[in-house]
Amino acid sequence: MKTRYIQNLKVSSVLLLLVLSLSSCIKKDDFDFDRMARNEYESEWAIPVINKRYFLSDMIADSATSVIQDDNTFLTVVHYTGDLWTTTAEELIFVPDQSFSFSETVPAPMSAPVGGFEEMVINSHIQLDFSPIEIDSILFKAGVFKAFINTNINHKCDIEIILPQITNRQNNQPLVLSQTMNSDGNTPANGNTNLSLTNYKMSLPANSQLEAVCKLKVYNDGHPFNQPTYSIDINTAIEDIKFKLMFGYFGMVSENLTDTIEMKLFKKHFQNSIQLSELKAHLFMKSSFGMPLRFRVDNFSIYTGGEERYVIAPGYQVDGPYATVNQVGQMIEKHDTTFLNPNVLEISPKYMAFDASGILNPNNDPSIRNFVTDDSKYSIDARLELPMEGRAIYFTYKDTMEFFFEDLSVLENMIFKVNVENRFPIDAKMQIYITDENYVVLDSLFLSQDVIPSATVGPAPTYYTTTPGTKTMEVPFGSQRLENIYNSKWLIVEARLNTYDSGNQFVRLYGNQSLYVSAGTRVKLKIDY
Repeated sequence: MKTRYIQNLKVSSVLLLLVLSLSSCIKKDDFDFDRMARNEYESEWAIPVINKRYFLSDMIADSATSVIQDDNTFLTVVHYTGDLWTTTAEELIFVPDQSFSFSETVPAPMSAPVGGFEEMVINSHIQLDFSPIEIDSILFKAGVFKAFINTNINHKCDIEIILPQITNRQNNQPLVLSQTMNSDGNTPANGNTNLSLTNYKMSLPANSQLEAVCKLKVYNDGHPFNQPTYSIDINTAIEDIKFKLMFGYFGMVSENLTDTIEMKLFKKHFQNSIQLSELKAHLFMKSSFGMPLRFRVDNFSIYTGGEERYVIAPGYQVDGPYATVNQVGQMIEKHDTTFLNPNVLEISPKYMAFDASGILNPNNDPSIRNFVTDDSKYSIDARLELPMEGRAIYFTYKDTMEFFFEDLSVLENMIFKVNVENRFPIDAKMQIYITDENYVVLDSLFLSQDVIPSATVGPAPTYYTTTPGTKTMEVPFGSQRLENIYNSKWLIVEARLNTYDSGNQFVRLYGNQSLYVSAGTRVKLKIDY
């Protein structure tokens, strides 16, 4: 007698049970083939396929979706969007480069002895303009202070540019830029230099003016002074500014988010009429900006094909959290709950469309001074809550899966037997079509759409189920039916669900409700094989 594998028999059994449990939740560990009779000389094999109880949480096959229950085991399906939106301060707030210059004339130091020098002090003010923002103070994370000095002095010079309002964070000493400029008596003394601003801090008065002190030493190096007065031009710049911490007023800043998210919860459902008693959206907002924050929803809708439903009316807005000056570096959180249109699920939505704005300083009030750090950010996560109270009519499930046998010629016949105990307040009609590679139907598993009856539902307000619905089905496959599916490639599953009383009554789902499935298949091999 030849040895042939019949492991593909379990494929058809699994697919049948996929429908019976109204989900794609059957797992490899559900099978117990150790209980199979192992007499290799007999032509009939009895194969237990499954013996398991399924709860609603088993039927949610989406990592973004979970099922929670309250103290009375009432269930709520929760759909998470995850990290929906995160924006950092460095992405929103930019500090523009600054440039400024001043010119002075100084007398030639003719009285200085040869080898000596004469020192002159030039006091000036530098006007800064950081528009569109205002800066009260800033701790530099990065930046460069540059100076370009041009003179007509034909003697060696030393120059120091001192900015008292920019100080080193470690020693509190003011910023000093020093440069030595040489001359051979014919060419003028010119030079340029720069200094990193990292870990320097700058404090500005209301008029945004910096004091600047220039100390100039002009040496008498033996060359003749070719004119009685000299001119000096100083051009400076602060460039490539990055902030570690900044105080001021940063204006109204808006950031837009437009995104589309797949709702896997309804991925394989294509038609339904669902009415929930309640639908809630939760916004979890976090911010470490020291600025008022407002979220505005311009569009939050769900859609399937050409049908769309607003989850929330356009223009909805909520004020987010923001840190006070005593909370620098802290992440402040706020939770907002909004009740949504409970009928939006009637179109079996496949996608969620989100168009929103995050607005900093929404009232554009400069009297509310701001702060940011280089780590400041705000974020928003969303969560949809679907309390499992409502009704459903013609909630239709459809799925296509690969399905084939390696060799049906070893079989004379096979019979599937399924026992179902349904404690959910939902009944289901179902059919499974077996097709070839071109989706041409070769056979269907049931002779007609079979029905798993709902459990009986008790009175309001709890709507507890009482007597379970039961069903026993036997599906024979004789030699002719087996021959019909020799070229099978696909299995198309269709199931249509209604809540109790044909969807005319509200029901509630509880944690102790389940679908119990006991199934097996019996196959007979051809004796001469």
